[in-house]
Amino acid sequence: MTQKVIKASKILVETSEPIIDIPVVEATLDATPLSFVSSEGPYGSQEYINVGVTPNDGLGDPLRTAFGKINNNFSNLFFTTVTSTSANTTGLTANQVIYEYPSNAFTQGVFQIRSNNSANSQSITISAQIGNSNTSVKFTGYGLTLAGNAVTNYNMDVNSGNVRILVSPIANANITHFIASQVTYAGNI
Repeated sequence: MTQKVIKASKILVETSEPIIDIPVVEATLDATPLSFVSSEGPYGSQEYINVGVTPNDGLGDPLRTAFGKINNNFSNLFFTTVTSTSANTTGLTANQVIYEYPSNAFTQGVFQIRSNNSANSQSITISAQIGNSNTSVKFTGYGLTLAGNAVTNYNMDVNSGNVRILVSPIANANITHFIASQVTYAGNI
């Protein structure tokens, strides 16, 4: 623990009254550097920069170390992949694959899907997470919006090492599926 002593031998305050002479003031500050415990989060561990106790006290991280921590923290933000793609399906065949992603690089994902044929369209958001053994996926669909009649049903599975989104069309037509996906991989947790 470092102690800093602040001394002021005389403080003069000028007011409309005569100058006031304030007696000597002495204060002792107990300066303890801040410390942080870095914990592993979903995107890796966050590195905290030690800024010391007071400005320029020499107790914080040097600039090179601090900026190294900043670079590492930003790198951890980019474990998320955002992509968009389109797929086409034809006919009433169940479980047609419209999206695949390697299961060994998938922790969770959010998918915004718009499926439309020439007369009808629907949009849905699907939120999914991989099972503990990387052999199953749990998902929920929400925010279904229809313009006209429903076009298809959605399902997900893991097959041949890939997380897949499957559709089972309701309408016997050519359907275009636009998929915006945000996939996060947290590593081996």
